[in-house]
Amino acid sequence: MKLRPITFLTFLLLAFALALPVLAQDATTEATAQPDLQTFHSTNGLASVNFPADWVFKDNPDSDSLLSIKLSNNQTTIDRSLFNRDDVFKTGEVHIEVELIELTKLAKSLPEGTITPDSTPLEILQALAKQGMPDSFTFGEPGETTIAGNPAVRMNLTADKRGEGQIMFTILGKKWLAGILLFAAPGEGDKWDITARDILASITVDVKAEVTAEGTSQPTPESSTTTYTSQKGDFTIAYPSNLQFEDPSDGKLDNLSGGEFYSSATLKGKTPNDDFQSGDVYIQFALLTFNNYKTLFGDTQGFKPDASTSPGAMLTALIKATAVPALNYGIVTELPVSYGTVAQADVSGKGNNEGHVYLIKRDSDGLFIFLIIRTAPSELEKGEAAALSIAASLSHNSDQPVVESTAEPLALTQTAKTKNGLVSVSYPDKWLSRQFGEQSVYLSNAESALDKSFGSTLEAGQVNMLVTMSSTDDYIKQAQLPAKADATPLELLQLTVKAVGDSVKFGTPAATTVGDKQAARVDFKGEGFDGVAWLIEYQKGATIALQMLTAPGESAQWESVALSIAASI
Repeated sequence: MKLRPITFLTFLLLAFALALPVLAQDATTEATAQPDLQTFHSTNGLASVNFPADWVFKDNPDSDSLLSIKLSNNQTTIDRSLFNRDDVFKTGEVHIEVELIELTKLAKSLPEGTITPDSTPLEILQALAKQGMPDSFTFGEPGETTIAGNPAVRMNLTADKRGEGQIMFTILGKKWLAGILLFAAPGEGDKWDITARDILASITVDVKAEVTAEGTSQPTPESSTTTYTSQKGDFTIAYPSNLQFEDPSDGKLDNLSGGEFYSSATLKGKTPNDDFQSGDVYIQFALLTFNNYKTLFGDTQGFKPDASTSPGAMLTALIKATAVPALNYGIVTELPVSYGTVAQADVSGKGNNEGHVYLIKRDSDGLFIFLIIRTAPSELEKGEAAALSIAASLSHNSDQPVVESTAEPLALTQTAKTKNGLVSVSYPDKWLSRQFGEQSVYLSNAESALDKSFGSTLEAGQVNMLVTMSSTDDYIKQAQLPAKADATPLELLQLTVKAVGDSVKFGTPAATTVGDKQAARVDFKGEGFDGVAWLIEYQKGATIALQMLTAPGESAQWESVALSIAASI
């Protein structure tokens, strides 16, 4: 693949190195991200990125990347670069280059074995380091982090007296490497860290791009397709013609709308505990509506989704409902796509196969599309391409409601403040609040539950929430965690769960987002209560801890209220 010298990827492939290490500066807490944003869509319409509305941009349509764009906060720096030895960045100036490239395409452009599609961002950076570096830069040590719940790596760079900046990589959907190269004035590289993270986190990839990418040799939309309309299931789909499809939809409102795809009839009935041969592809999908949800997945420990339920929360609940000892699930992560949000997790059993589960929530109608894919080892990407193309093609013809609220929305009409007066939080009408310490507020819908915590029994219908805003350093010190201030919410939550020990039964902490903020969550239960805990990165160096306690089996129905409260801070 030919890479143009003006692109960011040229720098990646020819200039990256772990040079004489210097200490990377800590990101400041100054937020330069602006509330008003504009969105750029790639020429092919398969990717997009958001950036401040008053910035200028310059597209690079000749790039081999899916997305390639330069951004700047003024016109004079749109083509300025620290690679040009005569260019200097002045106070307040910033230039950012954004690239999005398929991992397999990047791997093919390098010597064989340099990287693989499974390489982490840090491994990719280390591999590219061997390609050489410009002697005009000093590089800091790379540090692993997460961007919008996805694995990422960040490294500072300095061009003596002319400017400084940073490089960040993250991986989207296990298929795309998204990267940012940032240039700013001397001493201001970290000033723009939050802006850079927000831009990188805003990148979306249409699932159609998943199947137009190079390297997919199994069913793709480019191969011939068959269109099928299910009269009883009330849906229409297009699927690769080399797959067979079976529609078990029976037309009853409370039963399945969906079906099974397989490359061979011998795959019918196979599970993750069975062996799959090369070329085997099995895909199952279901439409989750209000009527068929409980029929398909049972009561799911009291889970009652509503219109605000995220696909990550829904998938976590479904995994709980269908979990058996022989199945192992990976961490649930979310990825934005053009028509909604995808939650995903790996799944494996005792058989010789690979598996993945998706839950897609469409923005247009709130419909949830549930997908399970199984293939032979090392062939999962091929099955995923087919599954995502099927999901993208789906139209739902039913007038019946999708998963909807089981209760009236609770308006946040009251406000409470922490004792130190630095934080205010909104909460529902007729609820109660009380201050706790300098930085915390208790909230509850019942006076008898307002003072309850771990070890207490909550009655049916009761909910108790503890909201704490503190510096990340304070949180680490108070919890006595062996962590640094730049630890991600997921890392902090994992250490917190470990520190609590066996007195409470915890689920597996998972990365997520709350609004546009990086976060992590974990479910837990004790004698007489269930609960959920979130850690939310409010801004660099500031953490929101939200703990919710409910009666056994009732935590899921209060999640949307808890997240609305968190968003009000």
